[in-house]
Amino acid sequence: MMARLVREEPLNPSEVKRIAGVDVAYVNGSAVATAVLLSAWSLALIGDSTIRLEVGIPYIPGLLGFREAPLMARAIRGLREEPDVILVDGHGLAHPRRFGSACHLGVILDKPTIGVAKARLYGSESGEHVLDGSGNPIARIIHDRRGKPYYVSVGHRVTLKDAAEIVRLCMGVHGPQPLRMAHLKAREACRI
Repeated sequence: MMARLVREEPLNPSEVKRIAGVDVAYVNGSAVATAVLLSAWSLALIGDSTIRLEVGIPYIPGLLGFREAPLMARAIRGLREEPDVILVDGHGLAHPRRFGSACHLGVILDKPTIGVAKARLYGSESGEHVLDGSGNPIARIIHDRRGKPYYVSVGHRVTLKDAAEIVRLCMGVHGPQPLRMAHLKAREACRI
């Protein structure tokens, strides 16, 4: 039912100028959400935003979007410039409920979002795709420069083809650069 809220529409990768990455880390009962904004062409940092809040919703497997999407939205809104697309450390439509964290965030902000996960949560692998129970592609498998797989799925307002191309453009040695940078900044903020 929630998946009906997600819109898949073309997003020309060559027109993307600014890519955001967002991640959430936890320390002593608090959540630290960090968003970074990078130039799509150079992957240079344009800006970042970090928020720290007490976590109000408990962790429930499969329902992480309810816990993290509002925090991620606040971090994204803290950026000085608007991103053209947002990469989320988590799933989009490649989720057992077909509505992962990337879908939650995309619908909240009505922005193009892409889910990028380190593990397959749902579906079966077939070549470079993950297929749902009916055989429809719900994710693309893209490898970083070390060969580690990442599962890329539609969050909101992007097609699977365009999502895969955008992630491929910003893939580094340790995964997509916007997510790597957001992760490192969130971990750093946890130590402060």
